[in-house]
Amino acid sequence: MRHIKEFIGSLGYDWTAEMERAFSIYISELKKWTKKINLTSIKDDREIEIKHIVDSLHAIKYVPRGTFLMDIGAGAGFPSLPLKIVEDSLRVVMLESSEKRVAFINHVVRLLLLKNTKAIHQRAEDKNFSEVMKETVDVVIGRAVASPGEFLKMGYPYVKKKGRIIYMLGKNQNPESFRETVKELGLKDKFLESYSLPDNMGERKIWVLEKE
Repeated sequence: MRHIKEFIGSLGYDWTAEMERAFSIYISELKKWTKKINLTSIKDDREIEIKHIVDSLHAIKYVPRGTFLMDIGAGAGFPSLPLKIVEDSLRVVMLESSEKRVAFINHVVRLLLLKNTKAIHQRAEDKNFSEVMKETVDVVIGRAVASPGEFLKMGYPYVKKKGRIIYMLGKNQNPESFRETVKELGLKDKFLESYSLPDNMGERKIWVLEKE
């Protein structure tokens, strides 16, 4: 848990017993459920802490307190569950196309007693759903889901004016390839941050855009 604790401290948050309990349960349940369903290929605790949790928490500086956050393609709950564990003021909805993964996320939410947090079995591309939820969300976020261009198009309908779309990229994904999509949607570049994970576990990027 050292890497998570140190990174949370670097963000200006106090490490609490409740955070330690929450992350311990999350990691334990992730490993247990992964034996039955495909949640992650990573089995080692240290790698889970760094490649999943610390990586997810890099987005927290771009998600204001009290935000209504939508996680598209939430998978096993990354990045939104780590963000919620650290910043409880967030209101979180996670969209996931796999019913088994939705069941896992909601199981963890119940164990951790997280309020204003749920996963639903839903595709972001669903026109009826996007119409109902049109421009209701402060921040849409995604990690390792679709291509950046596809993700921007999926997230765009949900975001309020002046809201944010955050895409967490791998080392070899280049936002420059998707400038036409940004222009087409009328999005504004806010930040592009590159960072290294601890223990030489990889290079990552976060791309933050604003809906004008």
